[in-house]
Amino acid sequence: MPKMRQTKMAIGAAASVAGILVAGFGGRLHDMWMENMIVQEMGGFSYELASGRHTRRSQQSPQMEVRRIFHYEDILPDELQAEVHTIARRLGLTAEQTKRLRLAVVPDLRSPASSGAFALPGSHAYIVLPERYVMNYVLSRVKWPEPQAVDIQPDTQALTLMPSERYELAHELSHLKGEDSAMRWLAQGAAVAFVVAVAPLCMRAFGWTLRRAGVASLWALGPAILGLRTLERQQEFAADERAALAGYRAGAIQYWLRYLQLHRHEREPTAGIADLFRTHPPAADRLNRLIATPTSPPASSSAPSSSSSTKTATAVSTTSSTGTTTTTTTTSATVPPTSTSITSTSKALVASTSTAVAAPAKV
Repeated sequence: MPKMRQTKMAIGAAASVAGILVAGFGGRLHDMWMENMIVQEMGGFSYELASGRHTRRSQQSPQMEVRRIFHYEDILPDELQAEVHTIARRLGLTAEQTKRLRLAVVPDLRSPASSGAFALPGSHAYIVLPERYVMNYVLSRVKWPEPQAVDIQPDTQALTLMPSERYELAHELSHLKGEDSAMRWLAQGAAVAFVVAVAPLCMRAFGWTLRRAGVASLWALGPAILGLRTLERQQEFAADERAALAGYRAGAIQYWLRYLQLHRHEREPTAGIADLFRTHPPAADRLNRLIATPTSPPASSSAPSSSSSTKTATAVSTTSSTGTTTTTTTTSATVPPTSTSITSTSKALVASTSTAVAAPAKV
């Protein structure tokens, strides 16, 4: 009995020390891991969203001097920062959370990704972007005099990012808004604790031998992994829903329609035991849920301005008699769309997909 009590005390002390280390250094350890992975393994760079400048780890990279030759990675373009700030406001991220955002630019990346948790003290949340995002803004002639004061409508198609690309950014920021990374970490810790605890519990409760209890622990791996995969799929659905409610529903529908069109010759995994262990839901299921999601105004979608109208930037190109082309930027005040409607283009898109939703499910 005293020996069992000592064991419990040792386990409690170890758990307390682990909790203190995670609370005090978990954020810094996560930032160090992300910075090394971005710079060394992916060959990219990270920026502070608040200033647009490189992080300290990126500045120390030996590849930095090579990249500076191209003159496009010393600072993030203001227009790209404005896009991220607008999406963050529409999703309801606070000013403090936005300051802790970091954008990473990676050359060989197909779509954005995210990692991090605002719940960890002193940590930063990362949005990993393909390099083409930055290059498109550098080469674009659309320049805004006050990018931080511009509220970009989700369905705007005249700017560098298309609505479907804004949905990708909104989806990843939604993961950060919902603290999905922290929830996954907690769930993984609970799954490991469950698998480890099965053997001693069986030995203590049923008097099983160590070998028999070890087999029971192996059998417990299945339910543990199944629970983790179910959580990840539900997080994907929830991130899609948050992005849709923030105004990016039309872009999401465009994105998944194009995805199903490009992969129409690939066979979609059928529902079964293997389908329960998927990390992401099937594309057709995500599209159906997005179409069924009602549109509603975001809680905090207005840009930081004193008037009720929002500012939008438009670029006009003019050609002189000598053949030279100049680009001028004008800023005008426009009233955002009503909360109960999306653009006419989005309405037509939703109407055209309502009768064809069953077809992608057969892919």
